[in-house]
Amino acid sequence: MKTPNPKESLTAEQIQQFHEIGYLVLDDIFSDEDLQTVIDGINGEVDGFARKRQAEGKLENLYEDYGFEQRLAKIVEETGESAVQIWDNRESTFPAFFSLLTHERFLNRLESLLGEEIICSSIFRLRPKAPNQGQTNMPWHQDSAYFEPFCDSNLILSAWVPLVDTTEENGCLWFLPKSHKSGVVTHNNLEGKPFLRILQENLPKHERPICVPVKKGSAVIFTNRTPHCSFENHTDQVRWAFDFRYQSTQLPTNAKITRLENEITPETDPHAPISCRPPDPDFLVRSKKRTHEVITTVEAFMRLREEHGTGWKMTKRWEKVASGA
Repeated sequence: MKTPNPKESLTAEQIQQFHEIGYLVLDDIFSDEDLQTVIDGINGEVDGFARKRQAEGKLENLYEDYGFEQRLAKIVEETGESAVQIWDNRESTFPAFFSLLTHERFLNRLESLLGEEIICSSIFRLRPKAPNQGQTNMPWHQDSAYFEPFCDSNLILSAWVPLVDTTEENGCLWFLPKSHKSGVVTHNNLEGKPFLRILQENLPKHERPICVPVKKGSAVIFTNRTPHCSFENHTDQVRWAFDFRYQSTQLPTNAKITRLENEITPETDPHAPISCRPPDPDFLVRSKKRTHEVITTVEAFMRLREEHGTGWKMTKRWEKVASGA
């Protein structure tokens, strides 16, 4: 593995900001060419979905004259479906995402926070926020709420990469700065909903929410304990964004790697889980000590997902409540 170019590492000021307020915007990380591979994959999926709905008699117009930011909006406007539900984790687009997960310049910056041995989690999501669909609102939450509680006090770094310019109007992220220092607060599991939320009374009160617009080609990174949310899209275009997560190899991981001294496993700590999120397979994305174990190809990445299987259990840590509560 090459030593990162010093110009591609985070500055001392950026590192301080990340640790102090819990998030950091990284400008101009990805080129248009980097993102176009992903956009092309998404466009193919949208086209396939439109043709399927038309064949089912549920869509009259294919909206082929509309571009990346508007076509899905027109389709769901006619079908009445949720953009989130129809997109839920489509496996066929994963190969296109691999180039972003393993992006060298991006990893060079993350190394400043995570060290030289980096795990990427397969818990990544494409987030299409269609216009005026309240169900695409993401309530206040911390990503740690979705992980094993054993990992709460450690850094699992989330990255949010928009594929279009994001603004307050189209549903960019909001953060509660410095609130990550308070640890993980109580969440509720909304019945019938695929996400967790922090009740209003449990939200940290000492900081005001900050709206954080991010331009296409840039990213915002934040800690697993940083409260964040997004609101409704009030434009006529889809706000496309992609999020993924990284951690040090020192934390529990189900990645198929040789474990080194001072790395936590169920064998070295009986309280440790097999990984911070067992249902999703981790993989080694950067290493100086285990270079031959780094996943470098789309084929190996997809094979890893296929072999991981299903049925992995997680600690039940949050109560279910009625969606109107």
